Amino acid sequence: PITLKLNGQAVQTACCGTASQSVKGVKEICWDPTGSRLAVCYDGAPAVVVYAVKPSPYLQFSYHGTVWGPPATLPYGVQFKPNFGKGALLFIPFCHFDEPCTSLVFVPMYFI
Repeated sequence: PITLKLNGQAVQTACCGTASQSVKGVKEICWDPTGSRLAVCYDGAPAVVVYAVKPSPYLQFSYHGTVWGPPATLPYGVQFKPNFGKGALLFIPFCHFDEPCTSLVFVPMYFI
């Protein structure tokens, strides 16, 4: 498992790599425009971890899922589309290590 610390609070994620992979820390964090989803891209991890966020009465993070790309790829970054109606649309380009990105993953999240 990986532990993410935000404002002194530790949040543990599900494992997003294999024992042979080295996950070095957080590479990129992206909040969706509504503030209710957080996507975390870890340096060296082959997946992006998504959290549901509740801002009150205090900031709460709950594991929401892991987004995997094609085999032998790493996420290049994460971005949410603004104004996605009733939810959030996560966009993740995946690249084959030192080659140009060839895969795009779109993850729609509908809020009920």
